[in-house]
Amino acid sequence: MPVSPRRHLRSSPLFRRAMSLAIVAALAVTTGGVSAAESAPRATEFHIPAGPMAQALNRFAQQSDLTLLYDASLTRYLQAPAVDGTYEPTQALDRLLAGSSLVARVGADGSVRIEHDTAPASTAPSPQKTTRPKMTSHGRVENLDAVDVRATSVGYAAQQINFGKLPTDPREIPSSVSVVTRQRMDDQNMITVAEALNRSTGITAVPYGMGTSYFQARGYQPDVQFDGIPANNGLQYQSQFDLNMYDAIEIFRGPAGILQGQGSPGGVVNLLRKRPGDTYSLLGAVSAGSWNNFQGNIDISDRLNASGTIRSRAVVSAQDTDYFYDKAHSEHQLFYGIVDFDLTPDTTLTLSGAWQREDHGPLDWGQSVLAIPPHGKVLEAPRSQFYGTDWSADQPHMSDLYAELRHAFSDTWQAKVAVDRRSSTDHTTYGYIDGLISPFENLAGYWLQRQQTKLAWTGVDASVSGQFDLFGRTHETTFGIDYAQKRNDGYSGGFAANNHIPVDVLNLPDIPAPEIPFDSHSKTLTKQYGVYGEVRLHPTDELSVLVGSHFTWYRNRTQSGYPYLAGWNNDPDVNHKAAPYVGLVYDINKNLSAYASYTDIFVPQNNPRYGGGTLKPRTGKQYELGLKGAFLDGMFTGSLAAFRIRDENRAIDDLAHPNYFLSAGRAQSQGWEAEINGRPLPGWDVYAGYTYLLTRVLSDPTGPGSILDTEEPKKTFKLWTTYRFTGNALDGFRIGGGARSVSSTSRGTVTQKGYTVFDAQVGYQFNPSWLLTLTVNNVFDKSYFARVPAQYYGIYGDPRSTILTLRKTL
Repeated sequence: MPVSPRRHLRSSPLFRRAMSLAIVAALAVTTGGVSAAESAPRATEFHIPAGPMAQALNRFAQQSDLTLLYDASLTRYLQAPAVDGTYEPTQALDRLLAGSSLVARVGADGSVRIEHDTAPASTAPSPQKTTRPKMTSHGRVENLDAVDVRATSVGYAAQQINFGKLPTDPREIPSSVSVVTRQRMDDQNMITVAEALNRSTGITAVPYGMGTSYFQARGYQPDVQFDGIPANNGLQYQSQFDLNMYDAIEIFRGPAGILQGQGSPGGVVNLLRKRPGDTYSLLGAVSAGSWNNFQGNIDISDRLNASGTIRSRAVVSAQDTDYFYDKAHSEHQLFYGIVDFDLTPDTTLTLSGAWQREDHGPLDWGQSVLAIPPHGKVLEAPRSQFYGTDWSADQPHMSDLYAELRHAFSDTWQAKVAVDRRSSTDHTTYGYIDGLISPFENLAGYWLQRQQTKLAWTGVDASVSGQFDLFGRTHETTFGIDYAQKRNDGYSGGFAANNHIPVDVLNLPDIPAPEIPFDSHSKTLTKQYGVYGEVRLHPTDELSVLVGSHFTWYRNRTQSGYPYLAGWNNDPDVNHKAAPYVGLVYDINKNLSAYASYTDIFVPQNNPRYGGGTLKPRTGKQYELGLKGAFLDGMFTGSLAAFRIRDENRAIDDLAHPNYFLSAGRAQSQGWEAEINGRPLPGWDVYAGYTYLLTRVLSDPTGPGSILDTEEPKKTFKLWTTYRFTGNALDGFRIGGGARSVSSTSRGTVTQKGYTVFDAQVGYQFNPSWLLTLTVNNVFDKSYFARVPAQYYGIYGDPRSTILTLRKTL
């Protein structure tokens, strides 16, 4: 198939190098080049995301080891910009306070007092009495004279979780949660959502082709939210915006009906988009690596008026790469913009838009296995072998529009309404190995496929959150409504290549690009309405109780047929189905908390049953116990969780009526997880997570006692760490590395033994603005399958590769 001039230009090494150099030049011109920023005495590395001023000041105090004194009421309604990079502490604090009415005054004792700009300077701050309540790090309310925070930076640890509608200390959430922070994304050169989730505790990511993946957690496929708005089936097998659009990824493991309504027992992934800062900042990076892998991004944030009531942020990123296997190529471009408007001191409107274009081709869906009893055998071929057709191509386009209105009624009550509209179109043509391969001459059939899909997700969420007093204590509550809709309109067609005559998959003959007519068409419309509420009670200083539920109304209908669609087929409606959640958190001491939680499971099913209609929803429950802690004066955090999930009314084959199902299956998933995050020593960041998982089918005539999900390993260990040298001959240098270790997995044919992949990194911080790193992934060139072969789509994991990255950090 001839290559268009436009495609040829994009695919050329000259174009890719020009793209990278252009982004480098843009960064250098904007900042005056590498030499424009001088190293400052006492410079400290800060990683403070945009957000409420109180949270930003708390993080500043932790990362600077300074004492801050201020009346908590001064920070009401105020938002702070992001500060990410190396600054003198006073420079970082000035950036946080810029645009507000607050100033910092340094006392003779080294403490810093935050005051209104009109307040007289004070050389020795002496806090005055106040009776204003101040929320502590564990959600308690105390009457304090002033905020007095002293701590050390905590590296990759997140101090706030945005699940629910109010930022919450992770220790106050009676469930297993993790956060992939922006810093860890940058340190590990993560580009895709799949890369981030595959390096997170308790998540397994499996590549599927066309730049997509599917994911497992606790034996099930997790759901997704975008800034807290549920998106039905928006994660599995779906294209995703690249990570340059996001500031953090939050992962809630286990059933999350209180957040999601109907959904998987595996949990929820929440993708949090970047927000504008209040002062000018310019970030970016360019990379070049193995297999002609070129990447670049630029991220600019600034206020748009003198008063700072309008703030904006824009992100542009691009990647152009080949693969370790022959012929395959991929590229994408992302454009993202967001603006905050302060309509009043108490009301903020946020508008954002994103667009991403991808171009994959030729495509390779990988290998199947040799048909050798009893389970088959892996095809003996180099990892670079290409099994696709030269004309295979896929061009997904994605767009996203988001609007949010936030209003503070008082110091303790706020409301938010958010709307998200995400859509994608995809047109794919490809050929792949169709079934098992004959061990004689490596013969197999090929199937030629064409697909066209339009997807659209619409989500709405409206909530009110605040505090109330009861029995002399202060508690919190949230209540709201949500709506989620998904439309899917898909065409497909295909036929066997070469008149069904098998071909040698290692020496594929030329298969001309055919005309593949569509022969099927289907539409799906899913709607979910919900009402939710939760109350967090504090009976004592040490104990908190979380009680809540999501009540769901669910509708799903489909139609299919070609060339004409038949009428709509409606699944049984689900009305006001409750998903209750109960959790307890007990503070054993200032460092350690214990928790216990219970939640219900509710998952609609569309499997047909004999006599008409579809199966009733799956149900079940989860019990979880755990410990969470913050140690070394908050520098280091850790968690340990044990869980058991019972899954009832699963679809099983109706043996008396072929092609129909019964809702009689039962399954169980149990295990434990451990995770640590933080900065145990200055300059040393570390993340580590371990998962032990046992899944079993308890009742199913086709396989009782079998493993529920053989693709998810029983044991998984993940590690990443970075150490930065300061104050000696190695000042400015950094070293890092990590590992990912998994036990055996299978897809029903061959079983892959456990393996471990190691990564390594070295870097040098030229000055506060510029960082150069060289990363070697799969240092020992371990050969393994990222998707174990079966009858279709066996995909190798990446061999050893290198990537050189120049990052603008200020």
